[in-house]
Amino acid sequence: LVAGATEPPSAEALDRWCRSRLLPHEVPDHFHWTDQLPRTPLGKLSRTHLMHMTPPSTTPDPVLQPLANVARQQGLLPLADRLQAIQTWLAEDLSALEVAIRASKPETAGAPEPDLASRAGAYLIAQPGKRIRPLCVMLGARVGGRAFDREVKDIAVACEIAHTATLLHDDVIDEGTDRRGRETARMVFGNAASVLGGDILLLHSLRLVEAVGNRNLLTTLLDTIEKMVKAEAIQLEQRGRFQPSRETALAVIHGKTA
Repeated sequence: LVAGATEPPSAEALDRWCRSRLLPHEVPDHFHWTDQLPRTPLGKLSRTHLMHMTPPSTTPDPVLQPLANVARQQGLLPLADRLQAIQTWLAEDLSALEVAIRASKPETAGAPEPDLASRAGAYLIAQPGKRIRPLCVMLGARVGGRAFDREVKDIAVACEIAHTATLLHDDVIDEGTDRRGRETARMVFGNAASVLGGDILLLHSLRLVEAVGNRNLLTTLLDTIEKMVKAEAIQLEQRGRFQPSRETALAVIHGKTA
């Protein structure tokens, strides 16, 4: 930033420098100082170690914090303060959620070690995501006066796991190579393992909701999965064609964000 500087820049200086050169959504939410960048034995930058340099409990929420930043940049200070307050309000729940997601594992049918498909599913779950769906569950529970108890936590985890399952399938269908800054599971474990890993996660998600004992919730989750599958099928049918249709586009968007 400054030629000949002997001290590292402050977070404020870095933030100003980034905002003068980058688009708003490209500006980092926070900065982490380290003596050296982690590298693989081959000397390449280790993205895996980079993602785990900051503990999850101290990482700003990847949805609320960026929204608050954008609101502040646009001069919407009351909205920015409210989003910041919601993040503080949910801080403990978000931390507990992250632990629950990483700890939640499908049954391996008595196998001593997870099989290849299970490892493919666990590979993506371990990577930090935006957690939008469980965040909605947590907010809904809080608004309804419900504590973040075991049942609410299981439902929130089930939503994220079902979403993760669809990402595994999507990457196979779309022949994706990168997801959340890392190689996709299909690149690491193969297409077959990724498809089966997604199936295992979907079953795990359904069992979590079934255990809660609320039939309406289970029906809702099944309906949601059905919408996502149908939308994916429509998108696949349209691949390679140029037939603009507002109705088709909206059907895909609705189902893919079900």
